[in-house]
Amino acid sequence: MIQRIQTIFLFVASILMFLTTLFPISNIFDAESPSITTLYAFKIDTTNSLIHHSSISTITSGIALYACSILGFAIIFLYKKRKLQMLFTSIEMVFTFLSCNLIVINSYRAMPSPHASLSFTFFSIFPIVSLILYFLAYKAIKKDDKLVKSLDRIR
Repeated sequence: MIQRIQTIFLFVASILMFLTTLFPISNIFDAESPSITTLYAFKIDTTNSLIHHSSISTITSGIALYACSILGFAIIFLYKKRKLQMLFTSIEMVFTFLSCNLIVINSYRAMPSPHASLSFTFFSIFPIVSLILYFLAYKAIKKDDKLVKSLDRIR
């Protein structure tokens, strides 16, 4: 199981999706009021107020990121059923793409005014890297399946 490259891809992608929930995703600098709003997976922090609020949309993106992380980790243990592993990996790619979209949408929704500037942090790249790793894992699983089928034909 661990000697297969797709296991490494799936494990690293799951870890990256989990790390995205822990670190800030984007920062919003408001020019009208001297405030910095930081968007996390589950909450929104504003520097000029002591209130940490979370909305349904940020909770939704946090749950989606956790679900992607858990599903990606669970796919590793389906190594004996390659067809099912390919199916779940493709579903995981769709979920990861939707999580990337949720991050962007929530970042723009959290902007207090149209004059505010939005900057994404380094950690917002993690879901995109995870999407690439899930794609590479899918290709490796498919290659593995093709190899096993060719060996079955020889017998």
